[in-house]
Amino acid sequence: MSEYEVEVRFSPVRHPQSNPSERIMKELPNFCRIYCYQNHKIWAELLPQIEQWLNKTVASATGYASVELIFNAQKPDIFAKFLPELGDSPEDEELAAKVLKAYTKMKEKASKRDSRRKLGNSRLAPKVNDKVLVKTQPMSDAVK
Repeated sequence: MSEYEVEVRFSPVRHPQSNPSERIMKELPNFCRIYCYQNHKIWAELLPQIEQWLNKTVASATGYASVELIFNAQKPDIFAKFLPELGDSPEDEELAAKVLKAYTKMKEKASKRDSRRKLGNSRLAPKVNDKVLVKTQPMSDAVK
C-alpha cells in the first residue's frame, strides 16, 4: 500500500458518520421508499438505476460527482440534451487537478466543522461534584 501512497485509515465502529460510504448507505432506504411505495417488490430492479443516480450526483463536500473522481468520466450534463445551442462544455480538467480541488474543498469544510464544534463545546465547564450525564455504548456479553 505504501508503494502506491495509499494510507490506511480506520473508522470507529461506534461512529459510522466518519465513514463516507455510510452516508450513501443511509440514502438507499430513502430512494427505495420514494420509488417503491406502490410496489415493494421492484426495489431489486431499481437498485442499478439508484446506483447511477448516486454516482452521478455532485457531492457538496467535493464539488464533483463520484464518477468524475473515481473513473475520470465526464460530469453528467442534463442540459446538454435539451439546450445544445449553449456550445461546448468547458475544457476537461486533469484527474489529478480534480482530486486536488476536491481534497482542498473537503479540508476547508472539515476545518469549518471543527471551528463550529469548538465554539459549541467551549460553554461546558463542569466543576468538581457537578452531576453530568455520561453516555456509554452497550458492550456485548458474548464472551460470558
